[in-house]
Amino acid sequence: MTETARDRIDLSHQVPPPPFFTPTCDVTANYRDWWSVLTGLPFLYSLYVHIPFCATRCRYCCLSQALLPDDRVDRYLDRVNHHMLVAASAIPSDKRQPTALFLGGGTPTAIAPAQLATLLRAVNGAFDLSALAESTIETTVDAVLDDHGDALLEVLSSVPIIGRVSVGVQTFQAWRTTVLGRRSSPDRVIEALLRIDKAGLTVSVDLMHGVPGVDPLYLVSDAKLMLELPVSGVELNAFVCQPGTGFAHLRSTHRADARQEQARLEAFVQATELLGQGGFTWNTPSHLSRSSRNSFVYENLWHHGDSCLAFGSGVKGRIDQLTYFAVRNVDRFNAAGEMSETIGSVVMPRQGEAFYERLVSRLMFGQFSVWHLSGFLLQQLGAQGLILQRGNEVYLTPKGRYYVANIAKALAGGSVDTRAQEELMCPT
Repeated sequence: MTETARDRIDLSHQVPPPPFFTPTCDVTANYRDWWSVLTGLPFLYSLYVHIPFCATRCRYCCLSQALLPDDRVDRYLDRVNHHMLVAASAIPSDKRQPTALFLGGGTPTAIAPAQLATLLRAVNGAFDLSALAESTIETTVDAVLDDHGDALLEVLSSVPIIGRVSVGVQTFQAWRTTVLGRRSSPDRVIEALLRIDKAGLTVSVDLMHGVPGVDPLYLVSDAKLMLELPVSGVELNAFVCQPGTGFAHLRSTHRADARQEQARLEAFVQATELLGQGGFTWNTPSHLSRSSRNSFVYENLWHHGDSCLAFGSGVKGRIDQLTYFAVRNVDRFNAAGEMSETIGSVVMPRQGEAFYERLVSRLMFGQFSVWHLSGFLLQQLGAQGLILQRGNEVYLTPKGRYYVANIAKALAGGSVDTRAQEELMCPT
């Protein structure tokens, strides 16, 4: 038993999700190694395409992005298209069917509808998308309601490869404009969701909990509203004070108040219980859905592996146990002749780290047996109200989901029964 395992799990505040690799391992940007893994790509994998352009910059965002208008968009899309064709050519023809497609950013719908249509055709041309179990594109309220909104929805509804539109709402409260820097009022947010639904597209909403400086119970109000709207999925993300954002100055003080932390936890528990009563169920560590199909899709994607081919500036992709990062700078990305010149680093996880990551994933889906944990840690998690044990199965409580990254940190401390590793890394 390690010293980490002897200590109670720190629940004084939420910690960010822990990385499962560090710069101390092999970060040599060896493109040939990356390429050799690509040619042996697992049969099941997802695609991620990053569009870094945004109409405005939100106060909390630290993602790779560039503000529009920007004359680099066409060149950027041309490079992404070229990289997809080159990567697809390296994959055996019978393995060019990804299981999921995600388009994120930035704001992929911030570019002109005609440019977006060209991109979607390019993705469809490089890969066989007939077997997609899930396909999602991110958007903002403004992109749906501005002058190009009708054209945007027409593009999305006419392209069968897009199954779901994820809207970055964050909150329905009036302070979303002043605190978070979002431009649209709550009424316009609701209008956008109804327009997407009317266009025949499935709607998913991103909500943020734990925003500093406001009453944490706003999340409960947002959850109640979810039950009244045509929303099939909710992504619940914890607020994080990131460097380089409008909240960077709060990094040392946010969540330091124990009473505020308790209030945030209670609001999270109330909100998720409300969603559960409304038919929403957990699919991933942060996503709930009231569609049984979505539940099946997420579990199926997890069970068969989490390899992801990612294209664009600033992306993080993963092929089997190898993670690669692309350069963030759009000019450098656009100037690159080949994909090899955009790969900033290629990282292999330290021994055992991939196991811990899969361990946490299993806990999310309720597919977790008591023997995966040491007896001491199992007792510790139960005593702190983080898990429920039913027979040999272990499930996260609402409190456990709130502190899931804290649990992951404890698991990464090494307090895991090593007999579980082979079964978890080679699921049947």
